[in-house]
Amino acid sequence: MLYCPLCLENYVVVSTLCEDCKKIKHCISLYSRNKVIEVLNATLIRSNAQILNKCIIYDKDKEDYVKKEGKWVKKGS
Repeated sequence: MLYCPLCLENYVVVSTLCEDCKKIKHCISLYSRNKVIEVLNATLIRSNAQILNKCIIYDKDKEDYVKKEGKWVKKGS
């Protein structure tokens, strides 16, 4: 038995990838590697500015903020 070369978590016996990683490979074959990376960067990967903004919000009192149009803003603004 060998580990899946992509996730290094699941064992593979006959196949070259585990079932979860096959789904990722299938998405790449449907949409292209560049499109999958673009979607991952847009949805999962956060820039330093986004991380800093989130830290600032969580460092303040959460009760002072509400979510408007997808952004956290101070109440009364």
